[in-house]
Amino acid sequence: ILFLLEANPGPGVGLLLAFTFFGIGAARASAPGAAVIQFFGGIHEVYFPYALMKPMVILALIAGGATGVTTNMLLGGALRAPAAPGSIFAVLAQTANGSYFAVILSVVLAAAVTFVLTAIILRASRKRDLAAMAAIDDAFGAAITQTEAAKGKSSDALGGLRGGAATAA
Repeated sequence: ILFLLEANPGPGVGLLLAFTFFGIGAARASAPGAAVIQFFGGIHEVYFPYALMKPMVILALIAGGATGVTTNMLLGGALRAPAAPGSIFAVLAQTANGSYFAVILSVVLAAAVTFVLTAIILRASRKRDLAAMAAIDDAFGAAITQTEAAKGKSSDALGGLRGGAATAA
């Protein structure tokens, strides 16, 4: 069980999937790629910026991790050796005989608990986050307008930035 405390990819992928469906802006756009890197590549550090951008989701990660550990304790899930990196492939390769059901269930339940709690947190703060993002986008648009005014003419490059900012939002 100790080998699964750190290596379980469930909480990280649950967090990244919640940002994929309920996040905003660049976090939402980059979360699917980060989920692939974290779950299949085992690089857990890719979800740290998402957790640190909204520290309340650390509670969801803790709950997901605790769910995974509890599942393994109750069902006897274990690894033979450390799974490094902590990808689902490494975890399955190191799973002890007779523990596959428990280990896979612990990953799925950890992901589900983290996903649900993160989704609740993201949905609760969505209106405030969208307002903050709009203020930043408005400030960026104002800076583009100010730059064009200083130049005395409009610019295709600056117009492209304005279009890109509106598309990203």
